[in-house]
Amino acid sequence: MSEHAAHPQSADSLASPGVERRPWAAVTPFVRALESRIPRGPAGRSARRALEQLMEQPEPDRLAALPAAITRFEHALVRSGLDPGEVHDDLRALVREQHAALMSEPAVAHVIEAPYRRADMLSWLLRENVGRAERMSAETQRLQHELSRALAEREMLSTELERQRALAEVGLLAAGIAHDFNNLLQVIAGHTAMVRGALSPEHPERESLDKAIAATRRASDLSRRMLGLARQESAPAQPFDLNAVVSEVLELVTPSVPRHVRLAPELAQDIPPVFADPTDVRRIVLNLVVNAWQAIGPSEGTVHVSTGQATTRARMPWIEVADDGCGMSEETRGRIFEPFFTTRPDGRGLGLPMVNQLVEKHGGQLEVWSESGKGTRFRVSLPAAALS
Repeated sequence: MSEHAAHPQSADSLASPGVERRPWAAVTPFVRALESRIPRGPAGRSARRALEQLMEQPEPDRLAALPAAITRFEHALVRSGLDPGEVHDDLRALVREQHAALMSEPAVAHVIEAPYRRADMLSWLLRENVGRAERMSAETQRLQHELSRALAEREMLSTELERQRALAEVGLLAAGIAHDFNNLLQVIAGHTAMVRGALSPEHPERESLDKAIAATRRASDLSRRMLGLARQESAPAQPFDLNAVVSEVLELVTPSVPRHVRLAPELAQDIPPVFADPTDVRRIVLNLVVNAWQAIGPSEGTVHVSTGQATTRARMPWIEVADDGCGMSEETRGRIFEPFFTTRPDGRGLGLPMVNQLVEKHGGQLEVWSESGKGTRFRVSLPAAALS
């Protein structure tokens, strides 16, 4: 069925046989002529869509909708880069020479013959460009934000790289010291064993010498472990009783604790075994305890050493060392894991960086709470051994 069969002709559409059709019937051939002028690309799709929307309407309504369709069609062509004046002149010539019947509609004639049409098209094009410039400005701001974030990340990575380099230098230095220190420990252990052998079994000082020999052996073991770290060697992790290791360290350091400082152990019962290197955990506890009593200074204070188990999903066992010393400012707290950073005149700034490195090595967590004048609390959480 043809297009015109869908709309039966009436007295309003044709006056009599052989008389020219009504003007709205001229819209279809005009649209076919416009289709031949559609360029390729996105602009062409916009122009074609403008004509399709026109032809989707009932034929008697197309003439009234034609001015808006012409405007959208022209905008699409201008958007493709064509000159607004040339686009309109070509369109006007097409209507005048081949589709003059359309000029009987005042709205169509106004769009085709309006003297301000070129200026109107230029104004529209200017608005389009302004909108495009605003969108480009927003995109530029977004890219600048992304660039700023990327630069901040690069700065953070650079800082982390410097920290790793410093730790590597510390490791190399510590390895050399550990080698010499281990040699001295062998001499100390030998002379201590000679003195112990010269005493009678009932002598009261034999117990102290036994503890000295045991401490010398542990120190020698630490020295060998430091050399192993420098050679990238790592002892295998194993299950062990966390409370037993903490008690062993406290027994070792108690004679060295200043008299004005009190050690207060609070070891929880029924915590699961830890899966880590016991020697590394001894080093962690030892450094935290020594750091705690040094933070108290000359005043009387208490170092609380406790163990427990987290209530979170991981349920990791933890060690906590807290003191009631001078505490730390926020700025100081942000730098305590930097190698060689210290707030004490006699400090070396190596203990806490080493603790942090050992905790990371075992996949644990290190948390710090501190406030100026209110003491400091360190909590080290370590993986629990799998239960058989």
